[in-house]
Amino acid sequence: MFPVSVINSSLWSSAFRDQSDHSDVIQRLITSLTIMRSKAGQLSSLVRADFPDLTAHDVSHLDALWEVGSTICGPSYPINPLEGFILGASILLHDTALSFTAYEGGADKLRETTVWKDNYSFYHRSNRSGDDEVARNNADFATVRYLHASECRELAVREWRRDDRNGEYLIDDAHLRNHYGELIGDIAGSHHWDIDHVADHFNEQKNPTGELPPSWVVHPLKLACILRCADAGHIDGRRAPDFLLSVLARNRVSQSHWLAQNYLSRLCEHQADRSGQTLSINSTRPFKATEAPAWWVAKEAIDILSKEIRDSNKVLADYERPNAPAFKRKFVYGAEDTASLTLLVTTQGWHPTEAKVKIGNVESVVTQLGGDQLYDGQTKFGVVLRELIQNARDAICARQIIEPTFKNGAVKVSLEKSDDGWVLVVKDNGVGMSESTLTGHLLDFGSSFWKSQLIQSEWPGLLSSSFQSSGRFGIGFFSSFMIANSLTISSRRFSSDITSFRTLEFQNGMTLRPLLSSTLPPDVSTDLSTRVAVKLNSGLVNQLGEVLMFDGGHRDRRTVPFCDFLGATTALLDVPVYYLNESDQSVLLPSMPDQLADHAIVLDWISTLNAHEYGEKISEHIDPERDLTRLRYVYDNEKKVGLAALDIGYRQGYYYSHGMVGISGLISLDDGGNSNIIGAVSVPPSGAARETRTDNWIRAIAHASASAWLVEQVSILAGMDIQLKDIQDTIQNVVGWGFDAYPIWKENQFMLDGEVHLVKNSDLLGFVGSRTILFNIDLRRHMRPNQVNQHIWLGPSGYKRNFDDEILYLNEFTILSGDDYWDADYSNPDLANQNCLIGYFERYIQSQGCRSRWEEVTRSIKDEDGGEREVRYLALNIEQ
Repeated sequence: MFPVSVINSSLWSSAFRDQSDHSDVIQRLITSLTIMRSKAGQLSSLVRADFPDLTAHDVSHLDALWEVGSTICGPSYPINPLEGFILGASILLHDTALSFTAYEGGADKLRETTVWKDNYSFYHRSNRSGDDEVARNNADFATVRYLHASECRELAVREWRRDDRNGEYLIDDAHLRNHYGELIGDIAGSHHWDIDHVADHFNEQKNPTGELPPSWVVHPLKLACILRCADAGHIDGRRAPDFLLSVLARNRVSQSHWLAQNYLSRLCEHQADRSGQTLSINSTRPFKATEAPAWWVAKEAIDILSKEIRDSNKVLADYERPNAPAFKRKFVYGAEDTASLTLLVTTQGWHPTEAKVKIGNVESVVTQLGGDQLYDGQTKFGVVLRELIQNARDAICARQIIEPTFKNGAVKVSLEKSDDGWVLVVKDNGVGMSESTLTGHLLDFGSSFWKSQLIQSEWPGLLSSSFQSSGRFGIGFFSSFMIANSLTISSRRFSSDITSFRTLEFQNGMTLRPLLSSTLPPDVSTDLSTRVAVKLNSGLVNQLGEVLMFDGGHRDRRTVPFCDFLGATTALLDVPVYYLNESDQSVLLPSMPDQLADHAIVLDWISTLNAHEYGEKISEHIDPERDLTRLRYVYDNEKKVGLAALDIGYRQGYYYSHGMVGISGLISLDDGGNSNIIGAVSVPPSGAARETRTDNWIRAIAHASASAWLVEQVSILAGMDIQLKDIQDTIQNVVGWGFDAYPIWKENQFMLDGEVHLVKNSDLLGFVGSRTILFNIDLRRHMRPNQVNQHIWLGPSGYKRNFDDEILYLNEFTILSGDDYWDADYSNPDLANQNCLIGYFERYIQSQGCRSRWEEVTRSIKDEDGGEREVRYLALNIEQ
């Protein structure tokens, strides 16, 4: 049975008042509702078991909506018995899907859905604590909340079977279920729809079936509006009872929601308004300063209620049906007015204020943080080109996931001459953007579409797929305004026809009010999803179409043809890139070779990495047999991210750097040069500016992947005859990365009797004999480089005078630096396993069956002028 509060509500009375001619049918409707209430009550009671942090969603909440809806609609609001039944069934159904039991297969089946997988991926990636249970729980609730409205349609007609003969329905009356079940489900689910969707979907009346009175015409729009407003208006203490608030543990967010509703009164007519159009809610006790978050939750709930009433009244007024009028109540006192609301929802010891952190000049902040300040020191044209290509690449890779048969993804780039300058154009055939994305997330500074939950509704399944975007920070698009007078973006979802293109035009730099139109891009085709055209400022490209390559003056050549600049930028990208030349011909740019046998192709790719700037010198200084045969693919876990070999010293140095490190597949010619490799490697960005981590790139990929590549490289070099001066920096890089370089440590440089000796390890014991080897401990800590040279090159007479038959290790050529060398623990019995110079000495000594003795000693150094000073050394004696 329904409680008296429901039966006495004005909506119930209007719907089911005594109509003697149809009393049997009305009783049939009430009986069906009563049976449904019993079943829905059992389902809704399970909500708290699955999600205990939620406020009341049980049958008490369902019953209360009749009373709250009546208060909003006002007395004598027109509603016939069939509408009353459909409204009542929708109320009973609207929250029943907030528990696992409502879904066939329960929680386990729910976790197999794309929605759950997307939600889990989102929360798992954003969960800094790494607690997988937290991510799973959040995904459970987010999925149920997302699906519960759409599940209503299914629940209204679903049969629950205990066995082959016994089944149960929420709506037991077969006629009512068959003819109105789906409508009830739609209305129940619509409380989570946008109001425009509600108005569009319920835009016509539904006439009764033949066995019902003809006057019982149903207006679904009216019923949907009553439900959404009543649901928004039931925010009083009945949803957060005192006892449950006390005994149930709450997390911080839930605690605020519980307190807010526990403190609020029921919704009533605000009697100060003689017209009866205003409602009000007050607090039953003041919110203390420690409860301020709960006060703001209460305010937000009241604001939402006000908006729902306002929006519903508008769509009902536009509907223009006499039996579906707007509600009597139009306003909620204090809504969207903090000062007024505090008169009713009171506080103690603090005063709510709308003071917020504001940005007075948003354009300036976007220009600064999205432009010069963020990318300080990088060539502006290169920054913008990389960011635009990155966006195009992400769109293509996303489409490849969404549409597995899509194999023709490509980025097309051109530099087009205009009447007063140059226009950079980047086109792709990726997923494209809907109008809401184009005008929303694209312009939301610092918000990455690929990391937002909006992607779940735009492209279901993408969040939980293998898709990895290279754009992560939501800032890159704004970099365009560092170099642009004007910018135009045209886009459509790839699955829409070309008439769906929307064009966003920034006519005067970074303006916050771009123009949106349905203008088609000039080169529209069915293979185009997005086109970005950037009108370049002067001075970036010369009359020959050459781009400023470096801001600094450390290289002779400061400009490079755009095609070469583009080729170097995209040489690591994992999607095809075409250059559209002046004749509109497509030129496919070189990408990482997929096979290494053809040295000409590999050498051309390496030349492309450097924008062909040093073409002849590359061929002179890279030996195909010595260098190209050592190239190996670099992986980051299972993803191929580069092709490289360790570079060796006879070619190392800034001028002859043929290695490049890119960020997310895109190379910066400003700071991507790397002298420790031949080839190129792509690593993830370390921040929004995407600075290239040239020297430490290997630390940016998975350790196991880095180890596999580096160990093989060391093994290859170990089998080659390379002099110390050529392998010295390579050894230092390997050790600096934390890997073992012992196999390629083959020579050392010593001074004995005033002469420099280059000694192979195989001759080390014979050369040393019973002499002591001295390693200078003080050298780098206390002496400048010029003093180092003075100390080492004392000359034969000075050396003989200061070091009597001792061998000085020449630190100028040490393979280690910093703490790895100076702070090595030479008293540790496990010294041979330390990855440092003396560890390598110890390992070699032990491999020869000898023993070592390490100790610190002091020697007095006298220079030619007779001056004397004390120097500390680490002394090594080998017992053969």
